[in-house]
Amino acid sequence: MTNKLIKKVFSLLIIVTMLIGFLPIKNTSASQEYFYVNNSKVNAHTGTVLVNTRLSKHGNLVHRIGDKIQGTTYYQIASNGAMTGKPFICIEVGTQFSSYKTYGKNGSKYIRNGEYKNDKIRAFISYMNYKGMHNLPTLMQMSVWALLGQVKLDNGQANDIVSEFEKKFAKNSNSNIFKGAKLYQYQDIAHDGQRLISYDYEKIEEYDLDIQKESDQRNITDLAKSSYKLDEAKYGIFETKDNALKNTNVLAVLTTDKSGKTNKIRLKSGKYFVKEISAPLGFKLDKNVYTVDLTKDNVTLKLKDSPKYNLLSIMLKKTNEKGINLEGAEFKVNYYDGIYEDVSKLKPLKTWIFKTDKNGQFGFEEKFKIGGDELIKDAEGKSIGLIGTYEFIETKAPNGFKLNHQKVLSHVKDDGNRTYTGDEGTIYNIPKVVNERQELIINKIDYKNGLNIKDTTSFKIFNNGNDVSMHLIGDNGKYIYSENKGNKSEIKTDKFGNLFIKGLPNGKYEVLETKAPHNYIKTDEKFTVVMANNDERLVISNEAKPSISTKAFDNSTLKKSHMPTELVEIRDRVEYNNLLYGKNYTIKGELIDKATGTPLQDSKGKITSQKTFIAKKEKGFIDLIFKIPANKLRGKEIVVFEELYKDEKLLTSHKDINDQNQTTKVENPSISTQFIEKTSKDKILNPIGKVDLIDIVKFNNLVVGEQYKLKLTIMDKETKKTLIVNDKKVEQEVKFTANTKSGNVEVPLQLNVSKIAGKTLIAFEELYYKDELIAFHKDINDKNQTIEISNPTLKTNAVDDISGNKEIIPEKMITIKDEISYDGLIVGKKYTIKGKLMDKENKAVIKDKNDKEILSEITFVPKTTKGKIDLKFTVDSSLVIGKEIVVFEDLYIENTLLVSHSDINDKDQTVKIKEKEKIKETPKTIQHNNPRTGDAGIIGFVSLILMSIFMFLIIRKSKKI
Repeated sequence: MTNKLIKKVFSLLIIVTMLIGFLPIKNTSASQEYFYVNNSKVNAHTGTVLVNTRLSKHGNLVHRIGDKIQGTTYYQIASNGAMTGKPFICIEVGTQFSSYKTYGKNGSKYIRNGEYKNDKIRAFISYMNYKGMHNLPTLMQMSVWALLGQVKLDNGQANDIVSEFEKKFAKNSNSNIFKGAKLYQYQDIAHDGQRLISYDYEKIEEYDLDIQKESDQRNITDLAKSSYKLDEAKYGIFETKDNALKNTNVLAVLTTDKSGKTNKIRLKSGKYFVKEISAPLGFKLDKNVYTVDLTKDNVTLKLKDSPKYNLLSIMLKKTNEKGINLEGAEFKVNYYDGIYEDVSKLKPLKTWIFKTDKNGQFGFEEKFKIGGDELIKDAEGKSIGLIGTYEFIETKAPNGFKLNHQKVLSHVKDDGNRTYTGDEGTIYNIPKVVNERQELIINKIDYKNGLNIKDTTSFKIFNNGNDVSMHLIGDNGKYIYSENKGNKSEIKTDKFGNLFIKGLPNGKYEVLETKAPHNYIKTDEKFTVVMANNDERLVISNEAKPSISTKAFDNSTLKKSHMPTELVEIRDRVEYNNLLYGKNYTIKGELIDKATGTPLQDSKGKITSQKTFIAKKEKGFIDLIFKIPANKLRGKEIVVFEELYKDEKLLTSHKDINDQNQTTKVENPSISTQFIEKTSKDKILNPIGKVDLIDIVKFNNLVVGEQYKLKLTIMDKETKKTLIVNDKKVEQEVKFTANTKSGNVEVPLQLNVSKIAGKTLIAFEELYYKDELIAFHKDINDKNQTIEISNPTLKTNAVDDISGNKEIIPEKMITIKDEISYDGLIVGKKYTIKGKLMDKENKAVIKDKNDKEILSEITFVPKTTKGKIDLKFTVDSSLVIGKEIVVFEDLYIENTLLVSHSDINDKDQTVKIKEKEKIKETPKTIQHNNPRTGDAGIIGFVSLILMSIFMFLIIRKSKKI
């Protein structure tokens, strides 16, 4: 009893202990603070919010904002000690704000709505009430910014707070709202309540940086605003000076607008380095590195760039032959702001008048200026040329020369590839104005339409038999005569067919064309011109070179291929262009073997053709006919070469060995066959009546669309002669049109094979085109061309099934075994052998007691052409005692008789039934019925003994019990 009581008490203690374990532990330490969330008390220690809910289910977990806990997404911000000035905020989707309570230290003071000591918490709650809790992520953004000091929330009305927050949020909606947050680990506290996640936010100081750029010489740059621009300057922001110098690890790039101001960038408090990485149009790149202290306030960095310009010490050169005085030429120079190739519709920004010195040149200096606007000068007072376009117009020529009316443009460019530079980064090409001398102009024109020939032509020029070309300097259609210089063996027009030669001395000249323009005929005429202090023009016309194109094909089929017949005609259609009306022309053609590149020949030599005609039109065609022995050119590709002549002068030719239009081919047709039975596809057939045969002929290299004839001849392989059946040769013909170059044609043949057992048939094929044999297939040993007709035979030996003897002892029922040897069968075919028994004496079929013939049959599939099989007959001996029995056999396939073996005198087919011997009677022996294994009596006796033993054992067991 005592033990039972102890057990009960112990159990009760365990239960109480477990219940006590689930009771909340109240910590009343003076330094401890509590938060109540959803009416559950939560401990908080300095530095960390410690929360654990439903520890037995979930254990210790670390979550981030937005994680799902128990199927609900929580948005939470928590810090230690709500009443110490750091707000404690918990937001849970789906939980109304009224469920959240804030308590004072140790829970001693309850703060209701509207009585919050912390201004940030009060503002946050006001904002939530105002928004109706419909935009939690936005609330989250605002509250985090409040903690980080990015949003200033005062004690004003909720509307004012919302207005300021939304302005801030609109500018930085893509900011990382959790930047600076630190995640803390849960601690175990056995309290039931809302699950929270703890974050501590560091306040990060950030400031704005931008740049204001301007020109350090605005008097210059403001004058030419198209050539000097402040926008598109790029500045790199770097964390170290070394990175800035090397232009690596760029934090950000600021780009200026038209006013020179960049966009703002917000950066974390610290020191930064700024360097220009791309200068704007017209300005030099600033290579300095600027340090920015961004630790107290926003910074606008003000920088200046220097403009690029050119000193233009040499502005223009006037040139002519050496020793000629070009002093005194006057020029009007117009300046345009910008780079232009055509200024005809523009108004110049500045205009000056300059005069050349004794060297024929002037510069952008006061000593050369004789009129116009003031010169542009830099800060040091030097005359400079701004970036832009300069137009030079000669207003007065030197004495003894013609005025040059050509307006020349030159540019000062903002370019790193400089021809002449007076300052870094600008390029200036010095224009040259050449004094005009007498000029010979040669124009090449088309003979028919009179238009310029847009191609180069080569000439030589002679004066009194002397080659003047050696005294010319220049290229591309423009040359200048020099008494002492020159290295030209011939001169060429420009790409438009024009030739300009300046400075030729007075005299008589002969011009000879040495090379014609492309696709034109060179003229052999010499042209004379006299130079006498005037410009001269010589117009030389050329005939366009005729062009020919060809297409060769079979004259009969109009196709690109020929069959290898004895004689084939090739028609070559030659199309011509640019012929002159009424002129005599000759076209000559020749056939070329493409493989060797040599002319084709027949018995008479080269195979050629030609035709002379008078051109009635500029365009047209002529046909040339070539005859070839195609049967001797099997497989050859033939190319037609053509030449066009006028007055025995070769004008043009067409000789492209790879031109398919000029090419035809003599095909090399071939055939191969597959000779089979039509339905079964067999190559070995039984000699049964008429069979449908088919010869599948595969052809290659035929001309598509042409008609052909196939002739089939069946050969007897043994005699190597045409097979004759019923006194007729076995032959067949089929005509067909080739739809493809290669394909198959079937030649059907019906043949009675019952009389040709044992023969081997070979299909010979011949292919004809226009009654000319072009291909054949005649291989007497080709198995594909072969069909065999089988010759089945039977040989039998009838014996007693038991003894194997030819004489049979007449038991009540006897069995006769007919051992059949077969030969000439087709492997895999199903055969049936039927047998019957014949009475040799009266030659009648033996019947049983029911007057039915005694028959036997067997169906089999031979695995070899030659073999053995047994046929058995069971007979009542009383019907055949003393008789000689002959076994007759028939061999069938598909109910068709192939062969019979029915020789009544064949001893092998014959057995004899002996007469019965008479048996003497003997006294009967008395039979004693001794028990035998299996008798019912012995079984009963054994059963009785077993039963007795069983009963004895039962009675003995009951007594013991």
